[in-house]
Amino acid sequence: MTKDEIIKAVTSGVSKGARFVSFLYKAKGSGESAIYTINMGVDLSTAYQTDLEKLQANLDSLGGYEHQACGEMIASIHNSLTQHATGEKNTAYKLKDTYENIGKAIRLTKETGDLQIYGFVVNKQVLVEGEHKQVKSSQKTLAKKKLKRDMKSAKFRPFIVTPEHISGIRMNGDVLEIHS
Repeated sequence: MTKDEIIKAVTSGVSKGARFVSFLYKAKGSGESAIYTINMGVDLSTAYQTDLEKLQANLDSLGGYEHQACGEMIASIHNSLTQHATGEKNTAYKLKDTYENIGKAIRLTKETGDLQIYGFVVNKQVLVEGEHKQVKSSQKTLAKKKLKRDMKSAKFRPFIVTPEHISGIRMNGDVLEIHS
């Protein structure tokens, strides 16, 4: 399938709402291979609103780094919701000029032309463990990671659609074969 055919299939697939999609994906950095099931076309603002309510409800019960991390996350989600309402990105989003959205749940990387699909990860079945480098995070970063475990918006992620990363996509009962 060509890039244009994939774009057409994905955009028509999610045009009437969210769709479950599954594929085998090999991660770029770690080499991990996993079967993912994602929900494409889901409204990220709804997830942000749910996460915001959850964080606000927990803020007063937290102390130290967790309280600080939660406060910063609340401010960031407020920023995202405000910006999304006007069609913009969070003002702190560092990659805002990196992508060109070409449809619901699909975008191009401007510099490389790589096609990406994105959505909420519903399931991940690891087939081959990857090598993940050790990262030394600050206490506040660790607190944010802990809070994100229960956040819907943290399950939203992109996937590069190239033969090196995705061997095929199953969507709406159809199989989209990815070829270079």
